[in-house]
Amino acid sequence: MRSRALLLLPAVALLAGCSAPEPPTGRELVLALAAEAQEQGHPAQYELMKDGVVDLEDYDTAYRQLRACLEAGGMTVTDPIISPADGLRYIFEYDANGLAPQTVDEVQGECEAQFWVPVNAAYADTNPAVMEEALRTASLECLEQAGFDMTGEERNFPEMVGDPDVDGGDQREAAADCVFTAAHELYPELPNLTLIA
Repeated sequence: MRSRALLLLPAVALLAGCSAPEPPTGRELVLALAAEAQEQGHPAQYELMKDGVVDLEDYDTAYRQLRACLEAGGMTVTDPIISPADGLRYIFEYDANGLAPQTVDEVQGECEAQFWVPVNAAYADTNPAVMEEALRTASLECLEQAGFDMTGEERNFPEMVGDPDVDGGDQREAAADCVFTAAHELYPELPNLTLIA
């Protein structure tokens, strides 16, 4: 595994200017993201989210549209694999093929905005995340060894992080380290891994 990332940003943070006291969830979240995509001139994403549901077929369509856009811009994109950390999201990589960094940033930014970011967030936030069993077991054992009380029922990374308001994020950091370490050992060919809490 060459890279890893821990993101603490929920999809509802993508809703710029959302003034509702309670952030939307489920169907309401998808519809809000669809409305924002339409307002921003991203019809492909609007079409995938306008019914309030983002399933695997929609997610895969968004990936194929993203890939086509990136490749039209001169980049290469690997085939996706499903993340063992959540059993949902695709893991894939881009190759710049010698393009100038500024060009890569422009192509990547435009393609991700047009075809990927809100659909990816909606899919991850509205479908159940279930960590692959070998990774889940190894991560829970690691957390127990680090002194954290686990129930053994935790199915995904967010359920492993504890309450950052109580422990200052200590369990979240330990959980990330445990998952990344176990993933590196179990899936050495995995190019990267992102955890979202």
